[in-house]
Amino acid sequence: MKKPLEAIEIVNLDHLGIVASVIDEMELVEEVNKYYQAGTTKLFTAIALKAAQKFQVERESVHLDSSSISVEGEYKSKEEENQEIVFVSV
Repeated sequence: MKKPLEAIEIVNLDHLGIVASVIDEMELVEEVNKYYQAGTTKLFTAIALKAAQKFQVERESVHLDSSSISVEGEYKSKEEENQEIVFVSV
């Protein structure tokens, strides 16, 4: 059984559909390590490809320069906004 370390309160995630909770430091470290072990290039590529698929963005090639990550595009007006959470697994 893990020895609980200092509790960390996770808040302000309601806009993402994530319920606020309390986790211990070790759980947080374990989750972050999963992303690190997967590699940021693999993670960012998976996110970008999932977003392109979700929003039907046509593409002929894919290039990732991980020294800088930015998103560009046309934004919907508030009336058109229909937010949906897209989950990406690595």
